[in-house]
Amino acid sequence: MSDMFNKKDLKYYVCPICKSDLHLGKNKLICRKCKNNFRIIEGVPIFLTNKISPENYEKQTSYFDKEFSDLKYDIEPWQITYNKRMSDVFPKNKKANYLDLGCGSGYAVLHFSKKYGIVFGCDLSINSILRLKNICDANKIRNIKLCVASAEYLPYKKDIFDMISSNAVIEHVPNEKEYVNELLRISKRESVFFITGPLKFRYVNPLFWILNIINDRMVGHLRRYDEKRFKKIFKNKAKIHRIFYTGHFMKSIITLINLFLRNKYLSKKAEVYDDKLINKKYGANNISIVLKRKL
Repeated sequence: MSDMFNKKDLKYYVCPICKSDLHLGKNKLICRKCKNNFRIIEGVPIFLTNKISPENYEKQTSYFDKEFSDLKYDIEPWQITYNKRMSDVFPKNKKANYLDLGCGSGYAVLHFSKKYGIVFGCDLSINSILRLKNICDANKIRNIKLCVASAEYLPYKKDIFDMISSNAVIEHVPNEKEYVNELLRISKRESVFFITGPLKFRYVNPLFWILNIINDRMVGHLRRYDEKRFKKIFKNKAKIHRIFYTGHFMKSIITLINLFLRNKYLSKKAEVYDDKLINKKYGANNISIVLKRKL
């Protein structure tokens, strides 16, 4: 991506608070309506204020800032699997606009930068976004636009995106309703969403309940999901097109083993095994849904 945020980029962005147009200042974006200024660091706009980044997020940002502090990039087998699933359900139109909300390490935006003209990555972690920017610069990738923002206060203009992925985000968001409203605001009609969250405990193998409870508390999970909950929060705005269930017994065991071994061969085997069970709800740990917006 370019080292500088320029005036041409303003056509994609609005103030995340009042949704008014922004103006470019020296190393900052200015909202003249609500008087908020947003820093630009190394060419990346930081759309955070005290209102937007409350105490609820401190645990999440602290955890993921540490996770994404390493500048090395090596795609994991599970990330390859997710990219394939998203590629299968997303439009093939090369002019389509794609956003990865909660882009983290960047595995999705880096993948889709080869398929679409412009891709967007957004994350709450400043470290992860600046790390991803450095990866883009080192590999001369110019069609990825990054920013730091909250999922409840997105800085994008309405009706921009043809597809949005948001994996391991919704369970962290304090205001679930605002998260959904923002997705609907920035997406086009007939757009496609790919959303992943932790599965409700009633379907999870009881052997993994304690580990999941510990993990939920450690990374700041606020809730868990199933098909019924997704239908409820999207109501009649988007229809579930497909569901994937992942993280079954063997993959969970291998994931635990790899906390120590870090064996990529075992990880690949786990993905092959898990992929055969994507329609099996009971015994999974995660749910991914594909939604299509209704006209």
